[in-house]
Amino acid sequence: MKKLTKSHLEEWMQEFGRAWQEADVTAIPNLFDEDAEFIASPFDAALVGREAIRAYWAQIPYVQSGVQFTSEVFEVRSLTAVVYWQAFYSLVATGEYIEVNGVMEVKFGTAGTCKRLREWWHARPIFPLR
Repeated sequence: MKKLTKSHLEEWMQEFGRAWQEADVTAIPNLFDEDAEFIASPFDAALVGREAIRAYWAQIPYVQSGVQFTSEVFEVRSLTAVVYWQAFYSLVATGEYIEVNGVMEVKFGTAGTCKRLREWWHARPIFPLR
């Protein structure tokens, strides 16, 4: 892949969101290059490689349940994109309902998988929207 298209990115984001919502911890690492970097927040060190990314996402179902995820592409240039995303979930330990808003920079490799994902996000507790 020489240039990232908006449609490829949207498909990638849909699969990322589906895997998070369904706690499909084996699908998320496959969205990344073998030696990809995943940076979950500006204060976190990069997780390097699919195994490190898998280990990170493997613990998420023990912390979060009922995940709802949406995303909107802000910008696509060459092999890099900026995406706004929003998630809602309940904390497994307390049942507290959380809203998260974030932005991610996604850089793709030539194979069409993610080479580097870097996120900035903020979370707040809210009442359930039922």
